Amino acid sequence: MPRLRILGSSLHPSFSLWVAPIVIHGFPYSNLSFMLRNGSAFSQPPFSPPWEDWQLDATFLTALSDWEVKNPETTLQRVFQSASYAIDQGKDLVEVIPDTFPAKGLVKAVLQLVKLGATISRAQPELVGFTKDIIEWVDGVKISFANAASGNVTETTWENLARTRDLINEICGLDAILQKLRALLKSFDRISRALEDVRNTQKEHHKAILEELQNQQEAHDRQKFLQTSLHPKTAEKVGYDQQEKVPCDKDTRIEVLADIRAWVNDISHSSKNFLWLTGDPGCGKSAVTASVARECKDRKILWAQFFINRNNDVTTNPNLYFPTIARQLAEYSGVVERQVFNTLRQKLSLLDNITREQATRLFVETLGAAARTDPKAPVVVVIDGLDETRRNKLEETAIIISTLFDALKDFPNVKVFISSRTEHGIQRPFSKAMQDRRVKNIHLDTNSESSVRDVEIYLRKRFAWIAEKYGYNPNMWPGEERLQALASHASGHFIWAVTATKFLEEQMDEWGFERLDTVMENLGTMEGKQDIKALYGVILHLVYRNSTDSWAFETFRRVVGAVVASSH
Repeated sequence: MPRLRILGSSLHPSFSLWVAPIVIHGFPYSNLSFMLRNGSAFSQPPFSPPWEDWQLDATFLTALSDWEVKNPETTLQRVFQSASYAIDQGKDLVEVIPDTFPAKGLVKAVLQLVKLGATISRAQPELVGFTKDIIEWVDGVKISFANAASGNVTETTWENLARTRDLINEICGLDAILQKLRALLKSFDRISRALEDVRNTQKEHHKAILEELQNQQEAHDRQKFLQTSLHPKTAEKVGYDQQEKVPCDKDTRIEVLADIRAWVNDISHSSKNFLWLTGDPGCGKSAVTASVARECKDRKILWAQFFINRNNDVTTNPNLYFPTIARQLAEYSGVVERQVFNTLRQKLSLLDNITREQATRLFVETLGAAARTDPKAPVVVVIDGLDETRRNKLEETAIIISTLFDALKDFPNVKVFISSRTEHGIQRPFSKAMQDRRVKNIHLDTNSESSVRDVEIYLRKRFAWIAEKYGYNPNMWPGEERLQALASHASGHFIWAVTATKFLEEQMDEWGFERLDTVMENLGTMEGKQDIKALYGVILHLVYRNSTDSWAFETFRRVVGAVVASSH
Protein backbone atom coordinates (compact mmCIF):
# COMPACT_ATOMS: atom_id res chain seq x y z
CA MET A 1 0.00 0.00 0.00
CA PRO A 2 1.27 3.55 -0.77
CA ARG A 3 2.25 5.79 2.05
CA LEU A 4 0.60 8.94 0.57
CA ARG A 5 -3.07 8.14 1.28
CA ILE A 6 -4.82 10.99 -0.57
CA LEU A 7 -7.87 8.76 -0.97
CA GLY A 8 -7.57 7.02 2.35
CA SER A 9 -7.62 7.70 6.01
CA SER A 10 -4.67 10.09 5.97
CA LEU A 11 -6.99 12.89 4.74
CA HIS A 12 -10.26 14.11 6.11
CA PRO A 13 -12.98 11.43 5.62
CA SER A 14 -15.00 13.71 3.32
CA PHE A 15 -12.26 13.60 0.71
CA SER A 16 -13.01 9.97 -0.02
CA LEU A 17 -16.05 11.24 -1.92
CA TRP A 18 -14.07 13.39 -4.31
CA VAL A 19 -12.38 10.79 -6.52
CA ALA A 20 -13.90 7.40 -7.37
CA PRO A 21 -11.69 4.25 -7.34
CA ILE A 22 -9.49 3.69 -10.40
CA VAL A 23 -10.66 0.92 -12.73
CA ILE A 24 -8.41 -0.05 -15.63
CA HIS A 25 -9.89 -2.13 -18.43
CA GLY A 26 -7.99 -4.04 -21.10
CA PHE A 27 -4.52 -2.82 -20.14
CA PRO A 28 -1.98 -4.48 -22.57
CA TYR A 29 0.56 -6.37 -20.54
CA SER A 30 2.39 -7.58 -23.71
CA ASN A 31 5.56 -5.57 -23.17
CA LEU A 32 7.08 -2.86 -21.01
CA SER A 33 7.84 -0.45 -23.87
CA PHE A 34 4.13 -0.10 -24.76
CA MET A 35 3.26 0.54 -21.14
CA LEU A 36 5.89 3.27 -20.84
CA ARG A 37 4.79 4.96 -24.11
CA ASN A 38 1.04 4.85 -23.43
CA GLY A 39 0.10 7.25 -20.64
CA SER A 40 -3.60 6.32 -20.89
CA ALA A 41 -2.95 3.43 -18.60
CA PHE A 42 -2.99 5.91 -15.73
CA SER A 43 -6.19 7.68 -16.68
CA GLN A 44 -8.39 9.05 -13.89
CA PRO A 45 -12.14 8.94 -13.40
CA PRO A 46 -14.35 12.05 -13.97
CA PHE A 47 -14.34 14.54 -11.06
CA SER A 48 -17.61 14.85 -9.10
CA PRO A 49 -17.41 17.33 -6.16
CA PRO A 50 -19.61 16.79 -3.06
CA TRP A 51 -21.35 20.17 -3.26
CA GLU A 52 -24.33 21.52 -5.14
CA ASP A 53 -23.68 23.17 -8.51
CA TRP A 54 -24.51 26.81 -9.09
CA GLN A 55 -24.23 29.29 -11.93
CA LEU A 56 -22.63 32.67 -11.29
CA ASP A 57 -25.25 34.73 -13.08
CA ALA A 58 -27.95 37.31 -12.45
CA THR A 59 -30.38 34.69 -11.13
CA PHE A 60 -27.87 33.49 -8.50
CA LEU A 61 -27.02 37.05 -7.39
CA THR A 62 -30.65 38.13 -7.28
CA ALA A 63 -31.65 35.06 -5.25
CA LEU A 64 -28.79 35.69 -2.79
CA SER A 65 -29.65 39.38 -2.47
CA ASP A 66 -33.34 38.64 -1.93
CA TRP A 67 -32.47 35.97 0.66
CA GLU A 68 -30.35 38.43 2.67
CA VAL A 69 -33.16 41.01 2.61
CA LYS A 70 -35.72 38.46 3.87
CA ASN A 71 -33.32 36.61 6.22
CA PRO A 72 -30.84 39.16 7.63
CA GLU A 73 -29.82 36.68 10.34
CA THR A 74 -28.45 34.21 7.74
CA THR A 75 -26.39 36.33 5.35
CA LEU A 76 -23.57 34.80 3.31
CA GLN A 77 -20.94 36.03 5.77
CA ARG A 78 -22.81 34.72 8.80
CA VAL A 79 -23.48 31.27 7.27
CA PHE A 80 -19.80 30.94 6.32
CA GLN A 81 -18.70 31.86 9.86
CA SER A 82 -21.15 29.37 11.38
CA ALA A 83 -20.03 26.60 9.02
CA SER A 84 -16.34 27.28 9.76
CA TYR A 85 -17.05 26.99 13.45
CA ALA A 86 -18.98 23.76 12.85
CA ILE A 87 -15.95 22.23 11.07
CA ASP A 88 -13.68 23.15 13.97
CA GLN A 89 -16.15 21.50 16.35
CA GLY A 90 -16.55 18.43 14.16
CA LYS A 91 -20.24 19.10 13.54
CA ASP A 92 -22.26 18.29 10.44
CA LEU A 93 -22.67 21.21 7.99
CA VAL A 94 -26.34 20.31 7.54
CA GLU A 95 -26.99 21.76 10.96
CA VAL A 96 -25.72 25.26 10.09
CA ILE A 97 -26.50 25.71 6.36
CA PRO A 98 -30.22 26.15 5.58
CA ASP A 99 -31.48 23.79 2.88
CA THR A 100 -32.89 26.62 0.77
CA PHE A 101 -29.88 28.90 1.16
CA PRO A 102 -29.02 30.02 -2.45
CA ALA A 103 -25.23 29.90 -1.86
CA LYS A 104 -25.20 26.51 -0.12
CA GLY A 105 -22.92 24.91 -2.74
CA LEU A 106 -20.56 27.92 -2.67
CA VAL A 107 -20.10 27.71 1.12
CA LYS A 108 -19.46 23.95 0.99
CA ALA A 109 -16.88 24.34 -1.78
CA VAL A 110 -14.94 27.03 0.08
CA LEU A 111 -14.97 24.96 3.27
CA GLN A 112 -13.61 21.98 1.34
CA LEU A 113 -10.70 24.23 0.37
CA VAL A 114 -10.10 24.96 4.06
CA LYS A 115 -10.09 21.21 4.77
CA LEU A 116 -7.69 20.58 1.90
CA GLY A 117 -5.25 23.14 3.24
CA ALA A 118 -5.20 21.39 6.58
CA THR A 119 -4.79 17.98 4.88
CA ILE A 120 -1.90 19.09 2.69
CA SER A 121 -0.03 20.35 5.73
CA ARG A 122 -0.40 16.87 7.29
CA ALA A 123 0.70 15.16 4.06
CA GLN A 124 4.27 16.54 4.11
CA PRO A 125 5.81 13.50 5.86
CA GLU A 126 4.06 11.22 3.38
CA LEU A 127 5.74 13.03 0.48
CA VAL A 128 9.15 12.16 1.88
CA GLY A 129 8.12 8.52 1.98
CA PHE A 130 6.88 8.85 -1.59
CA THR A 131 10.36 9.77 -2.83
CA LYS A 132 11.76 6.67 -1.11
CA ASP A 133 9.12 4.57 -2.89
CA ILE A 134 10.32 5.92 -6.23
CA ILE A 135 13.92 4.88 -5.41
CA GLU A 136 12.76 1.45 -4.36
CA TRP A 137 10.69 1.09 -7.55
CA VAL A 138 13.68 1.90 -9.76
CA ASP A 139 15.74 -0.64 -7.88
CA GLY A 140 12.92 -3.20 -8.32
CA VAL A 141 12.83 -2.62 -12.08
CA LYS A 142 16.54 -3.22 -12.20
CA ILE A 143 16.12 -6.57 -10.45
CA SER A 144 13.23 -7.47 -12.83
CA PHE A 145 15.46 -6.95 -15.81
CA ALA A 146 18.16 -9.00 -14.16
CA ASN A 147 15.79 -11.94 -13.63
CA ALA A 148 14.06 -11.64 -17.02
CA ALA A 149 15.32 -15.04 -17.99
CA SER A 150 13.29 -16.69 -15.30
CA GLY A 151 9.96 -14.99 -16.14
CA ASN A 152 8.00 -12.33 -18.00
CA VAL A 153 9.64 -8.96 -17.25
CA THR A 154 6.53 -7.01 -18.23
CA GLU A 155 4.29 -8.79 -15.76
CA THR A 156 6.91 -8.56 -13.05
CA THR A 157 7.38 -4.81 -13.64
CA TRP A 158 3.63 -4.24 -13.70
CA GLU A 159 3.31 -5.87 -10.29
CA ASN A 160 6.15 -3.73 -8.97
CA LEU A 161 4.37 -0.65 -10.32
CA ALA A 162 1.14 -1.31 -8.44
CA ARG A 163 1.99 0.91 -5.51
CA THR A 164 3.31 3.64 -7.83
CA ARG A 165 0.13 3.52 -9.93
CA ASP A 166 -1.89 4.17 -6.81
CA LEU A 167 0.31 7.13 -5.97
CA ILE A 168 0.03 8.57 -9.49
CA ASN A 169 -3.74 8.18 -9.52
CA GLU A 170 -3.98 9.84 -6.14
CA ILE A 171 -1.74 12.69 -7.33
CA CYS A 172 -3.83 13.11 -10.49
CA GLY A 173 -6.97 13.19 -8.36
CA LEU A 174 -5.37 15.80 -6.10
CA ASP A 175 -4.44 17.93 -9.13
CA ALA A 176 -8.04 17.83 -10.37
CA ILE A 177 -9.24 18.85 -6.91
CA LEU A 178 -6.76 21.73 -6.74
CA GLN A 179 -7.81 22.94 -10.19
CA LYS A 180 -11.45 22.85 -9.16
CA LEU A 181 -10.73 24.67 -5.94
CA ARG A 182 -8.71 27.34 -7.76
CA ALA A 183 -11.72 27.83 -10.02
CA LEU A 184 -13.93 28.01 -6.93
CA LEU A 185 -11.73 30.67 -5.38
CA LYS A 186 -11.95 32.73 -8.55
CA SER A 187 -15.70 32.24 -8.56
CA PHE A 188 -15.88 33.31 -4.91
CA ASP A 189 -13.92 36.46 -5.76
CA ARG A 190 -16.27 37.19 -8.63
CA ILE A 191 -19.26 36.59 -6.40
CA SER A 192 -17.85 38.92 -3.76
CA ARG A 193 -17.22 41.60 -6.35
CA ALA A 194 -20.63 41.07 -7.91
CA LEU A 195 -22.33 41.32 -4.51
CA GLU A 196 -20.40 44.49 -3.80
CA ASP A 197 -21.49 45.87 -7.16
CA VAL A 198 -25.08 44.95 -6.34
CA ARG A 199 -24.81 46.71 -2.99
CA ASN A 200 -23.27 49.79 -4.60
CA THR A 201 -25.96 49.79 -7.28
CA GLN A 202 -28.65 49.50 -4.64
CA LYS A 203 -27.09 52.39 -2.75
CA GLU A 204 -27.03 54.48 -5.92
CA HIS A 205 -30.64 53.56 -6.65
CA HIS A 206 -31.68 54.43 -3.11
CA LYS A 207 -29.84 57.72 -3.38
CA ALA A 208 -31.45 58.49 -6.73
CA ILE A 209 -34.89 57.62 -5.36
CA LEU A 210 -34.37 59.88 -2.35
CA GLU A 211 -33.16 62.70 -4.60
CA GLU A 212 -36.14 62.22 -6.90
CA LEU A 213 -38.55 62.28 -3.96
CA GLN A 214 -36.86 65.41 -2.66
CA ASN A 215 -37.04 67.05 -6.10
CA GLN A 216 -40.73 66.16 -6.36
CA GLN A 217 -41.40 67.65 -2.96
CA GLU A 218 -39.51 70.82 -3.85
CA ALA A 219 -41.40 71.04 -7.17
CA HIS A 220 -44.67 70.61 -5.31
CA ASP A 221 -43.73 73.41 -2.91
CA ARG A 222 -42.75 75.70 -5.77
CA GLN A 223 -45.95 75.03 -7.67
CA LYS A 224 -48.03 75.61 -4.57
CA PHE A 225 -46.28 78.93 -3.97
CA LEU A 226 -46.71 80.06 -7.57
CA GLN A 227 -50.32 78.90 -7.58
CA THR A 228 -51.17 81.12 -4.61
CA SER A 229 -48.94 84.11 -5.44
CA LEU A 230 -48.31 84.32 -9.19
CA HIS A 231 -51.46 82.86 -10.75
CA PRO A 232 -53.91 85.42 -9.25
CA LYS A 233 -51.84 88.15 -10.91
CA THR A 234 -52.08 86.68 -14.40
CA ALA A 235 -54.61 86.56 -17.23
CA GLU A 236 -56.16 83.29 -18.36
CA LYS A 237 -57.04 82.20 -21.91
CA VAL A 238 -54.71 84.55 -23.75
CA GLY A 239 -53.75 82.13 -26.55
CA TYR A 240 -54.58 82.80 -30.19
CA ASP A 241 -57.16 80.02 -30.28
CA GLN A 242 -58.71 81.06 -26.96
CA GLN A 243 -59.08 84.62 -28.22
CA GLU A 244 -60.49 83.26 -31.50
CA LYS A 245 -57.73 84.70 -33.63
CA VAL A 246 -57.82 82.85 -36.95
CA PRO A 247 -54.49 82.17 -38.70
CA CYS A 248 -53.99 83.11 -42.33
CA ASP A 249 -55.61 81.02 -45.01
CA LYS A 250 -53.42 78.69 -46.96
CA ASP A 251 -51.52 80.36 -49.84
CA THR A 252 -51.88 83.83 -48.28
CA ARG A 253 -49.17 86.00 -46.69
CA ILE A 254 -46.58 83.56 -48.03
CA GLU A 255 -43.78 86.14 -48.34
CA VAL A 256 -44.40 87.72 -44.94
CA LEU A 257 -44.55 84.41 -43.11
CA ALA A 258 -41.38 83.20 -44.85
CA ASP A 259 -39.59 86.37 -43.72
CA ILE A 260 -40.75 85.86 -40.13
CA ARG A 261 -39.82 82.17 -40.21
CA ALA A 262 -36.28 83.05 -41.30
CA TRP A 263 -36.02 85.50 -38.39
CA VAL A 264 -37.18 82.86 -35.90
CA ASN A 265 -34.62 80.34 -37.18
CA ASP A 266 -31.71 82.79 -37.15
CA ILE A 267 -30.12 82.34 -33.72
CA SER A 268 -26.74 83.79 -34.68
CA HIS A 269 -25.27 86.59 -32.55
CA SER A 270 -26.01 89.07 -35.31
CA SER A 271 -29.72 88.24 -35.32
CA LYS A 272 -32.34 90.48 -33.73
CA ASN A 273 -34.23 89.46 -30.60
CA PHE A 274 -37.39 91.47 -31.36
CA LEU A 275 -39.66 91.65 -34.39
CA TRP A 276 -42.29 94.38 -34.55
CA LEU A 277 -45.09 93.70 -37.03
CA THR A 278 -47.04 96.85 -37.93
CA GLY A 279 -49.89 97.74 -40.25
CA ASP A 280 -53.11 99.68 -40.60
CA PRO A 281 -56.37 98.46 -39.04
CA GLY A 282 -57.82 95.52 -40.90
CA CYS A 283 -54.64 94.56 -42.75
CA GLY A 284 -54.48 91.13 -41.08
CA LYS A 285 -51.85 91.60 -38.36
CA SER A 286 -53.63 89.28 -35.92
CA ALA A 287 -54.01 86.59 -38.57
CA VAL A 288 -50.28 86.72 -39.30
CA THR A 289 -49.49 86.70 -35.58
CA ALA A 290 -51.80 83.72 -35.03
CA SER A 291 -50.08 81.89 -37.88
CA VAL A 292 -46.68 82.52 -36.29
CA ALA A 293 -47.95 81.31 -32.89
CA ARG A 294 -49.52 78.18 -34.37
CA GLU A 295 -46.42 77.23 -36.36
CA CYS A 296 -44.10 77.77 -33.38
CA LYS A 297 -46.49 75.79 -31.18
CA ASP A 298 -46.37 72.88 -33.63
CA ARG A 299 -42.56 73.10 -33.60
CA LYS A 300 -42.60 73.13 -29.78
CA ILE A 301 -40.67 76.41 -29.60
CA LEU A 302 -43.58 78.64 -28.52
CA TRP A 303 -42.83 79.27 -24.84
CA ALA A 304 -45.44 81.97 -24.22
CA GLN A 305 -48.14 83.98 -26.00
CA PHE A 306 -50.39 86.90 -25.06
CA PHE A 307 -53.13 88.01 -27.45
CA ILE A 308 -54.50 91.33 -26.23
CA ASN A 309 -58.14 91.83 -27.10
CA ARG A 310 -60.11 94.98 -26.32
CA ASN A 311 -63.27 92.85 -26.18
CA ASN A 312 -61.73 90.97 -23.22
CA ASP A 313 -60.90 93.66 -20.69
CA VAL A 314 -58.62 91.58 -18.48
CA THR A 315 -56.24 91.05 -21.42
CA THR A 316 -55.79 94.81 -21.83
CA ASN A 317 -54.34 95.29 -18.33
CA PRO A 318 -50.56 95.75 -18.75
CA ASN A 319 -49.91 94.87 -15.09
CA LEU A 320 -50.67 91.28 -16.10
CA TYR A 321 -48.50 91.07 -19.21
CA PHE A 322 -45.14 90.03 -17.77
CA PRO A 323 -46.53 87.92 -14.88
CA THR A 324 -48.66 85.97 -17.38
CA ILE A 325 -45.70 85.40 -19.68
CA ALA A 326 -43.53 84.37 -16.70
CA ARG A 327 -46.20 81.88 -15.64
CA GLN A 328 -46.23 80.27 -19.08
CA LEU A 329 -42.44 80.13 -19.18
CA ALA A 330 -42.41 78.43 -15.77
CA GLU A 331 -44.99 75.90 -16.94
CA TYR A 332 -42.80 75.08 -19.94
CA SER A 333 -39.64 74.22 -17.98
CA GLY A 334 -38.79 73.16 -14.43
CA VAL A 335 -35.53 75.13 -14.64
CA VAL A 336 -37.44 78.31 -15.46
CA GLU A 337 -39.97 77.50 -12.75
CA ARG A 338 -37.17 77.59 -10.16
CA GLN A 339 -36.00 80.92 -11.61
CA VAL A 340 -39.45 82.49 -11.25
CA PHE A 341 -39.92 80.95 -7.81
CA ASN A 342 -36.63 82.34 -6.51
CA THR A 343 -37.36 85.77 -8.00
CA LEU A 344 -40.82 86.08 -6.42
CA ARG A 345 -39.69 84.62 -3.11
CA GLN A 346 -37.15 87.43 -2.91
CA LYS A 347 -39.60 90.16 -3.92
CA LEU A 348 -43.28 89.32 -4.23
CA SER A 349 -44.24 92.98 -4.82
CA LEU A 350 -42.93 92.66 -8.39
CA LEU A 351 -46.41 91.43 -9.28
CA ASP A 352 -48.17 94.64 -8.23
CA ASN A 353 -47.61 96.88 -11.27
CA ILE A 354 -45.80 96.99 -14.57
CA THR A 355 -42.40 98.59 -14.01
CA ARG A 356 -38.92 98.38 -15.51
CA GLU A 357 -37.88 96.18 -12.59
CA GLN A 358 -40.83 93.86 -13.16
CA ALA A 359 -39.93 93.64 -16.84
CA THR A 360 -36.27 92.93 -16.06
CA ARG A 361 -36.85 90.31 -13.34
CA LEU A 362 -39.90 88.50 -14.72
CA PHE A 363 -39.26 88.90 -18.46
CA VAL A 364 -35.57 89.35 -19.25
CA GLU A 365 -34.08 87.15 -16.51
CA THR A 366 -36.74 84.49 -16.98
CA LEU A 367 -36.19 84.39 -20.74
CA GLY A 368 -32.45 84.15 -20.09
CA ALA A 369 -33.03 81.03 -17.99
CA ALA A 370 -35.23 79.61 -20.76
CA ALA A 371 -32.61 80.37 -23.41
CA ARG A 372 -29.90 78.56 -21.47
CA THR A 373 -31.88 75.30 -21.37
CA ASP A 374 -31.05 74.80 -25.06
CA PRO A 375 -29.04 77.58 -26.74
CA LYS A 376 -29.50 75.93 -30.15
CA ALA A 377 -33.31 76.07 -30.08
CA PRO A 378 -35.40 79.25 -30.50
CA VAL A 379 -37.38 80.47 -27.49
CA VAL A 380 -40.37 82.29 -28.97
CA VAL A 381 -42.74 84.69 -27.19
CA VAL A 382 -45.66 86.20 -29.12
CA ILE A 383 -47.56 89.37 -28.12
CA ASP A 384 -50.42 90.49 -30.35
CA GLY A 385 -52.40 93.74 -30.36
CA LEU A 386 -50.17 95.85 -28.12
CA ASP A 387 -52.10 98.90 -29.31
CA GLU A 388 -55.23 97.51 -27.60
CA THR A 389 -53.65 98.07 -24.19
CA ARG A 390 -55.68 100.33 -21.89
CA ARG A 391 -55.33 103.86 -23.21
CA ASN A 392 -54.09 105.39 -19.94
CA LYS A 393 -51.26 102.83 -19.73
CA LEU A 394 -50.36 102.37 -23.41
CA GLU A 395 -47.43 104.77 -23.75
CA GLU A 396 -45.94 103.82 -20.37
CA THR A 397 -46.13 100.16 -21.37
CA ALA A 398 -44.53 100.85 -24.75
CA ILE A 399 -41.67 102.77 -23.11
CA ILE A 400 -40.95 99.91 -20.69
CA ILE A 401 -40.98 97.33 -23.50
CA SER A 402 -38.69 99.51 -25.62
CA THR A 403 -36.07 99.43 -22.83
CA LEU A 404 -35.88 95.67 -23.26
CA PHE A 405 -34.83 95.72 -26.91
CA ASP A 406 -31.13 95.61 -26.05
CA ALA A 407 -31.44 93.53 -22.85
CA LEU A 408 -31.47 90.12 -24.51
CA LYS A 409 -28.48 90.48 -26.83
CA ASP A 410 -26.59 87.78 -24.91
CA PHE A 411 -29.34 85.30 -25.78
CA PRO A 412 -29.64 85.24 -29.60
CA ASN A 413 -32.07 82.31 -29.51
CA VAL A 414 -34.69 84.43 -27.71
CA LYS A 415 -37.30 85.67 -30.22
CA VAL A 416 -39.98 88.14 -29.10
CA PHE A 417 -42.69 88.82 -31.69
CA ILE A 418 -44.88 91.91 -31.15
CA SER A 419 -47.68 93.14 -33.43
CA SER A 420 -49.53 96.44 -33.19
CA ARG A 421 -50.81 99.42 -35.06
CA THR A 422 -48.40 102.30 -35.55
CA GLU A 423 -50.10 104.52 -33.00
CA HIS A 424 -48.26 107.52 -31.59
CA GLY A 425 -47.97 106.08 -28.07
CA ILE A 426 -46.12 103.07 -29.45
CA GLN A 427 -44.41 104.56 -32.48
CA ARG A 428 -42.38 107.18 -30.60
CA PRO A 429 -40.61 104.99 -27.98
CA PHE A 430 -40.26 102.05 -30.34
CA SER A 431 -38.76 104.07 -33.21
CA LYS A 432 -36.22 105.69 -30.88
CA ALA A 433 -35.13 102.35 -29.40
CA MET A 434 -34.94 100.69 -32.83
CA GLN A 435 -31.87 102.73 -33.74
CA ASP A 436 -29.62 100.11 -32.07
CA ARG A 437 -30.70 97.60 -34.73
CA ARG A 438 -31.88 95.03 -32.17
CA VAL A 439 -35.42 95.16 -33.60
CA LYS A 440 -36.66 93.94 -36.98
CA ASN A 441 -39.73 95.69 -38.39
CA ILE A 442 -42.17 94.32 -40.94
CA HIS A 443 -44.96 96.60 -42.13
CA LEU A 444 -48.03 95.13 -43.81
CA ASP A 445 -48.76 97.51 -46.69
CA THR A 446 -52.35 97.05 -47.85
CA ASN A 447 -51.50 98.68 -51.18
CA SER A 448 -48.79 96.18 -51.97
CA GLU A 449 -49.33 93.72 -54.78
CA SER A 450 -49.04 90.77 -52.39
CA SER A 451 -51.71 92.19 -50.03
CA VAL A 452 -54.19 92.78 -52.85
CA ARG A 453 -53.53 89.30 -54.23
CA ASP A 454 -53.91 87.65 -50.82
CA VAL A 455 -57.28 89.35 -50.20
CA GLU A 456 -58.50 88.21 -53.61
CA ILE A 457 -57.43 84.62 -52.79
CA TYR A 458 -59.33 84.84 -49.51
CA LEU A 459 -62.51 86.12 -51.25
CA ARG A 460 -62.37 83.35 -53.84
CA LYS A 461 -62.09 80.66 -51.17
CA ARG A 462 -64.86 82.11 -48.99
CA PHE A 463 -67.33 82.56 -51.88
CA ALA A 464 -66.57 79.03 -53.14
CA TRP A 465 -67.34 77.71 -49.64
CA ILE A 466 -70.60 79.72 -49.44
CA ALA A 467 -71.67 78.56 -52.89
CA GLU A 468 -71.04 74.92 -52.03
CA LYS A 469 -72.88 75.30 -48.71
CA TYR A 470 -76.04 76.64 -50.38
CA GLY A 471 -75.92 74.48 -53.50
CA TYR A 472 -74.73 77.09 -56.00
CA ASN A 473 -72.27 76.57 -58.80
CA PRO A 474 -69.04 78.31 -57.69
CA ASN A 475 -68.12 78.77 -61.35
CA MET A 476 -71.30 80.79 -61.89
CA TRP A 477 -71.68 82.56 -58.55
CA PRO A 478 -70.69 85.19 -57.67
CA GLY A 479 -69.01 85.48 -61.07
CA GLU A 480 -65.56 86.75 -61.97
CA GLU A 481 -66.69 90.36 -62.60
CA ARG A 482 -68.34 90.80 -59.20
CA LEU A 483 -65.49 88.98 -57.44
CA GLN A 484 -62.97 91.39 -58.94
CA ALA A 485 -65.19 94.32 -57.95
CA LEU A 486 -65.31 93.12 -54.32
CA ALA A 487 -61.52 92.61 -54.28
CA SER A 488 -61.11 96.13 -55.62
CA HIS A 489 -63.32 97.54 -52.84
CA ALA A 490 -61.35 95.58 -50.22
CA SER A 491 -58.10 96.98 -51.63
CA GLY A 492 -55.81 94.78 -49.59
CA HIS A 493 -57.79 95.04 -46.31
CA PHE A 494 -58.61 91.65 -44.87
CA ILE A 495 -61.07 93.12 -42.37
CA TRP A 496 -63.15 94.46 -45.26
CA ALA A 497 -63.21 91.06 -47.03
CA VAL A 498 -63.98 89.16 -43.81
CA THR A 499 -66.83 91.50 -42.85
CA ALA A 500 -68.41 91.45 -46.32
CA THR A 501 -68.33 87.64 -46.65
CA LYS A 502 -69.69 87.11 -43.12
CA PHE A 503 -72.61 89.46 -43.81
CA LEU A 504 -73.44 87.78 -47.10
CA GLU A 505 -73.32 84.33 -45.54
CA GLU A 506 -75.72 85.36 -42.78
CA GLN A 507 -78.13 86.85 -45.32
CA MET A 508 -78.25 83.83 -47.62
CA ASP A 509 -80.93 81.97 -45.64
CA GLU A 510 -83.42 84.82 -45.99
CA TRP A 511 -82.48 86.51 -49.25
CA GLY A 512 -80.42 84.00 -51.23
CA PHE A 513 -77.84 84.98 -53.79
CA GLU A 514 -79.87 88.09 -54.72
CA ARG A 515 -78.52 89.81 -51.60
CA LEU A 516 -75.12 90.00 -53.28
CA ASP A 517 -76.62 92.09 -56.08
CA THR A 518 -78.06 94.49 -53.51
CA VAL A 519 -74.72 94.78 -51.73
CA MET A 520 -72.92 95.41 -54.99
CA GLU A 521 -75.43 98.16 -55.93
CA ASN A 522 -74.96 99.91 -52.61
CA LEU A 523 -71.18 99.56 -52.72
CA GLY A 524 -71.23 101.30 -56.08
CA THR A 525 -72.57 104.41 -54.40
CA MET A 526 -69.64 104.58 -51.95
CA GLU A 527 -67.25 107.48 -52.50
CA GLY A 528 -64.05 105.53 -51.82
CA LYS A 529 -62.67 102.03 -51.66
CA GLN A 530 -61.27 100.17 -48.62
CA ASP A 531 -63.54 102.21 -46.36
CA ILE A 532 -64.67 99.83 -43.65
CA LYS A 533 -66.98 102.46 -42.19
CA ALA A 534 -68.79 102.76 -45.50
CA LEU A 535 -69.18 98.98 -45.61
CA TYR A 536 -70.67 99.05 -42.10
CA GLY A 537 -73.08 101.71 -43.34
CA VAL A 538 -74.20 99.55 -46.24
CA ILE A 539 -74.72 96.57 -43.94
CA LEU A 540 -76.75 98.58 -41.41
CA HIS A 541 -78.84 100.11 -44.16
CA LEU A 542 -79.65 96.70 -45.63
CA VAL A 543 -80.43 95.16 -42.24
CA TYR A 544 -82.81 97.91 -41.08
CA ARG A 545 -84.15 99.09 -44.46
CA ASN A 546 -87.49 97.31 -44.19
CA SER A 547 -87.75 97.25 -40.41
CA THR A 548 -90.81 98.83 -38.73
CA ASP A 549 -89.93 97.75 -35.21
CA SER A 550 -89.33 100.89 -33.17
CA TRP A 551 -87.76 98.92 -30.36
CA ALA A 552 -85.18 97.51 -32.77
CA PHE A 553 -84.10 101.06 -33.62
CA GLU A 554 -84.01 102.00 -29.96
CA THR A 555 -81.89 98.97 -29.13
CA PHE A 556 -79.49 99.86 -31.93
CA ARG A 557 -79.27 103.46 -30.71
CA ARG A 558 -78.45 102.44 -27.16
CA VAL A 559 -75.89 99.82 -28.08
CA VAL A 560 -74.06 101.87 -30.68
CA GLY A 561 -74.31 104.96 -28.48
CA ALA A 562 -72.64 103.12 -25.62
CA VAL A 563 -69.85 101.95 -27.91
CA VAL A 564 -69.25 105.45 -29.26
CA ALA A 565 -69.28 106.96 -25.78
CA SER A 566 -66.80 104.41 -24.41
CA SER A 567 -64.38 105.10 -27.25
CA HIS A 568 -64.05 108.70 -26.07
